[in-house]
Amino acid sequence: MKKICLSILLALSVTHISTAQIGNLKNKLKEMKGEKDAPAVPVEDLIKITAEPQQVLAKNFFQKYGTEGHTRISAASHVGSLTLSFETQPVFSNCSSVYPEGSKGETDASGNTTKFLMNFKKSFESTCYLFEVIHPTGAYAFGTEKMSEKYIDGTNRVYSELVMFFDNFMLIGMGRDKGKYYIGGDFDIVAPKAVLKQISKSFTYESFKENVNVELQKYYDQMQVLLKGGDQKMAEEKRAKFGIKGKEVVSLAIEPFDNNKLFQGQSYNFDIIATLKDGSKLSTRQGFKDEYDIQVEGLELVKHTDVDGSVTSWYEIAKTYIPKNDKIRVVVKSKFHPNVKPVEFSQNVDYENCEWTFNDNGDQSSTEAYRKAAGSFRIEVKSSIDVNTKKECFEYKVWNKGEVVAHFKQVKTKPIVVNAKGGAGKKPNFGNQNGGNGGNIVLVKDPSAKNCVITYDVSGGPGYSAAHSSGSKGTYTETEQKLSW
Repeated sequence: MKKICLSILLALSVTHISTAQIGNLKNKLKEMKGEKDAPAVPVEDLIKITAEPQQVLAKNFFQKYGTEGHTRISAASHVGSLTLSFETQPVFSNCSSVYPEGSKGETDASGNTTKFLMNFKKSFESTCYLFEVIHPTGAYAFGTEKMSEKYIDGTNRVYSELVMFFDNFMLIGMGRDKGKYYIGGDFDIVAPKAVLKQISKSFTYESFKENVNVELQKYYDQMQVLLKGGDQKMAEEKRAKFGIKGKEVVSLAIEPFDNNKLFQGQSYNFDIIATLKDGSKLSTRQGFKDEYDIQVEGLELVKHTDVDGSVTSWYEIAKTYIPKNDKIRVVVKSKFHPNVKPVEFSQNVDYENCEWTFNDNGDQSSTEAYRKAAGSFRIEVKSSIDVNTKKECFEYKVWNKGEVVAHFKQVKTKPIVVNAKGGAGKKPNFGNQNGGNGGNIVLVKDPSAKNCVITYDVSGGPGYSAAHSSGSKGTYTETEQKLSW
């Protein structure tokens, strides 16, 4: 009897071992095919995002799922379902044609991820994203995509994306607006295939978007405490390091950017360099121009408020008036060092290499605005001279919608371009299919500018098809009268 029982146990043991071996073999085959399943995630946790900065969530994601063999869902509203890509997406590889070979990512002192590379193999071209967590609290990451396709000058095509790490996937193509993060139109979901299979079975495009936007709003609200605290702390530390208040400044200098173009209407950037008593230098390239009194001539200050409320400012060479003596001038002094001599810098405005084009055409970016009639321009011109080079110029004033949009000089050998073309008719469901009418251009010449010629286009827009009418041609007229300005 004992022998019989022992034989049965041995047989069961052999059977058990064989089943395990078969299971291991199946897993190995799946790994070879790149289809090894990740652990199942509870449905309620599929779209979970923990209230931690993105550096931490990125580290956790890569530790949990690794950096290779991920798949993606390219989600779009016109598809409806969430369909897995047939391509495997390696994360830290195959970017050597765009980024230095061997580049993968960077971590901070705590091992949290601050930068990482990801390669998407798309139908027509390989693209490499360099994602960087650019905010001190890491509430989102900013991805700069460099395609392997290059422009004529040899540089790579580039555009940017925002990425956010959830506990179980990466979300690429999200947006940000005042008071929220969100997904709207197209976006990508990147994760192990098993996770994406669960997502595709549990959600449609609309239900995924609806649920994720709820989570994104919660995350945004949770991050505000970190965002504000991080901003303040970083600003204080940065000012203490790079600001001039309380430091022994002995001299100042102004350094214009090398890539400045000296045309009217172009941005004009410069740094202020403070030399300290010990010979070290501090530059406003790190910020803190507010520690200086800055006076300018021929420059206009432009301010832009971002969706997150941050304000950036820069200077532009005046385009609605002629700078005095055809120069731009900058004078700087320290607010905290009255004994330090102010510094002055000036440059001549370039009236030769500039090109002026004005457009008020009927085609607009919004679908509701297609097929519009073009606008109107009034251009006044008289002869002038470049004070510094003595070259002969025409001086123009241009009106559009009742306002002076430009007052500038340009050498006589180069004509300005003015376009007032009617919008093209568009296909059904986009409104009128007939073309829009061309606009009206009036050129008023001072007797000193009789030989002024401009390039213009007032053509009507074409109809959507031969069955639809084109817009009528606009008008161009010239008159001569003495100008008093």
